This record gives sequence, structure tokens and C-alpha cells, in this order.
Amino acid sequence: AFLIRSLNLRVENILIVYVLSILVIVVETKRYVWGVIASLFCTFSFNFFFTEPLHTFVIADPSYFISLGIFLIAAFIVSTLTSRLQSQIEISKRNEEMTDKLYKVSTGYLNISEREKIVSYGEKSITMLLGRPCRILYGEAASPEDMNSAQNYRKRISGGMGRPAKGDSTQACIPIMIKDTAVGVLKVDCSIGSIAKDEWLYLETILSQFVMAMEREELHQAEERHRINIEKERLRNNLLRSISHDLRTPLTAIAGGSEFLLDRSKDIDEDTKRSLLADIHSDAVWLGSMVENLLNMARIQDGKLIIKKQTEIVDDIIDEALSRVTKNLGEHSLSYIPSKGIILVSLDAQLIIQVLINLLGNAIGHTRADCHIVVKTERRGKDIEFSVSDDGGGMNRDILDHLFESFGTSGNRASENRRGAGVGLSICKAIISAHGGSITGQNNSEGGATFSFLLPAEEEGGHA
Repeated sequence: AFLIRSLNLRVENILIVYVLSILVIVVETKRYVWGVIASLFCTFSFNFFFTEPLHTFVIADPSYFISLGIFLIAAFIVSTLTSRLQSQIEISKRNEEMTDKLYKVSTGYLNISEREKIVSYGEKSITMLLGRPCRILYGEAASPEDMNSAQNYRKRISGGMGRPAKGDSTQACIPIMIKDTAVGVLKVDCSIGSIAKDEWLYLETILSQFVMAMEREELHQAEERHRINIEKERLRNNLLRSISHDLRTPLTAIAGGSEFLLDRSKDIDEDTKRSLLADIHSDAVWLGSMVENLLNMARIQDGKLIIKKQTEIVDDIIDEALSRVTKNLGEHSLSYIPSKGIILVSLDAQLIIQVLINLLGNAIGHTRADCHIVVKTERRGKDIEFSVSDDGGGMNRDILDHLFESFGTSGNRASENRRGAGVGLSICKAIISAHGGSITGQNNSEGGATFSFLLPAEEEGGHA
């Protein structure tokens, strides 16, 4: 201002400098009150330094009263407008930041499933937006006391979702509503102050997103339960169909053979009698194996399959399994290729024997009559591999990935006799998995199929 005066420029230019100084003060301080103070200071400063008589607050020219009044009014207006503009800019920035956060939160809900994860994400998102610790109690996690506190807190909120009434505690208990029904409680820390009106709006938005995510999850769970029920019904029907087919054939053979022996025992020779009795015995043994499979399947589905491990010699396990299926071979041939040396394995002997019987039974029942079946054991690093191979036609490629599912079949193999095909393999997988092993099935180069499973072998010296 003094520089302008030294250049003998008009006094209006000095007033413009004062107005600019007021703008700078308001912009830097971001406070309206400082703008008012600056306006008053500039008015008196202009009067003191630039109006006659100088260096006094006396005004000699009456026209300056009007000029200074207009200047003061202009300074107030500029200060007020600048302060409001800055306030609007700050509000706009905060709204933009909050909108961006809300968008990210909403996007995050789209990629989350499972109730626990949705609750955890809801707590994190509310804490991030409001800067207040919070906790969500949903469903059974919310006690009746929590629900009552939330309902009482809701009643104390003035103006709907506005500020809570005075006297509220340092913790807000907000009910989570789905279709006018309280399903949970949101607890928000209010120790730093009551929840502001704009915070309530953000909170309401987040809760609506949370509720939609929960409704979507519950709908998904309902659909999943419906799918599982349909699958259970399908499995039940398949089980009944499989059992009726698998039991009818041996029962018919047993009934027919025993009836023939009763009616014609005096008319047939001893060799024929022994042959019929052997067939009856074979079918009875198979029925026992089938019942054992069904019992094991029930234990597996109920989670009650108990593994009683003991250290066993691999060759003894194989010999026992082979002895139980030899009578059912018919025209099939069977051989065993043992591993080198004696191998010890910690296992449940009866269950592993059942696995081998199931695999051998499938090989016998699903291949042509002159098929050769090979049982082989071999050490694979720290594991022992058991395999059952045949050259009886192999399996369809499209069912290889579903072999061990309940009621899966070997698919289009030579024999139409499918005894136990839908039960045995799934039981085999469950038993081997319970032993910490793995089982696979595939076609082999001999034109047949190979089923093999790995079990952890004991190290030399007998330690597992």
C-alpha cells in the first residue's frame, strides 16, 4: 500500500490491496472470524495511514466515512463468501472421499461369502469409515439383553436416524433390521463423542449393504440346502436301486439252489450237491461283504468310522484278502506279485482287507470271464503301493473323474453284473483317506484298469 502511495496512484488501488490481504487471511486461516477481524483491522489501518490527517483516527473529509463504510461492507462480504466457499470445498472433498470409501465397501461385499466373513468385513468397514471401534453381533451371537438395549437405544434417537438424545451412554447399540425384524446388534464406541448426523447417514448406508450381503448369503445357503436335499434324495434312490439289484441276484441264486437241493437232493449226485452248496456259500459270503460295505458307508456318513491301527505285514494282508475272493473267481485267473523283502505298515487290517476285497470284487464282476487279475505291492519312497490290475476292457474316459463318488460305476465294462459298484469304491476312498493315504483309478496299457492306493510304510527297525 505504501508503494502504491509513493507512485501517486489512486487511493482505490490501496483499498484493493487491503481487500486482497483480507482474502489471503481468510484462505490461510480458513476461519470466518479471522476474516471479520481482518476487515476491521484493514479499515482502521487505512484510516490511520492513508486518510487526512495522517496517523490519527480522525477523518477530515466526510466523504471518507462513506468510502470506509463501503470498504468495510465489501470486506465483510468478501470474507463471508470466501469462508463459505472454502467450507463448501471441504465438504465436497469429504463427501468425495466418503463416497469413494462407500463404493469400495459396497464392492467388497459383492466378493464375500460366509456369515463370519461378512460380519468381520462389516466391522472393519464401519471402523474405517467412522474411525470408531465397533462390534457386530448377528443372529445367535446377539443375546436378548443386547437386543433390548438396541431397541431402547433406537427409541431414544431423536428424529429417526438423527443424533441420539442427550444422556446416551458411551456405546451406541444399534439394531440391525431385516424387514422390520431385529436380527442383530451393532455396538459403536461413542467415547470420543456422540455420532454425528452425517455419520449416521454413512452408518445407515453400510448397514443396508451389510443386510443385503446377509440376505444374499442366507438365500445362497437355502439354495445349497435345497440342492443337498435333492442330492440326498437322489443318493437314497440310487442306494435303494443299487441294493435291490445287488441283493436280488445272490438271494435268488441262494433261494433257487437251496430249493433245488430240498426238492431233488435224492436225485442228484454228490458233485452236483457240492457245486450247488459252493455257489450258495459264495453268494452268502458276497452278501456278507455287501452288508459290511453298507455298514461302513453308514459309519463314514455319520463320522463314526473308527480306525484301529496295528503294525501288520503287507503279505499277510494280501493273503487274507486273496483267500476271501478265490472262491468267486470263476474263470478269472489271479496272481500276486509281492514287493521285495518284508514291509510293515501301520493300518486297520480289517478295513484294508475290505478295500482289497472291494477292488478285487470289481475286477471280477466287471471284466470278461477269461480276464487275468494281478495284485501287486511295491515300495514308493516312504509309502507302500497296493495295486489291483486287470486286462478286461478298461473304463470309459468320461467317468474316470467320478469313480470314487457314491454310486459311481466302472462304466461300460465287459460284464453287466454290477454288484456293489456304486458303494465299494466310495468306501475304499474314505477308508484310505482315513489312513492318511490316497487312491486312484485309471486305464492301463494292457487294455484293462488299474486301481492303486498308497499307505505310509514303517521305516526299517519298525518305527513309523
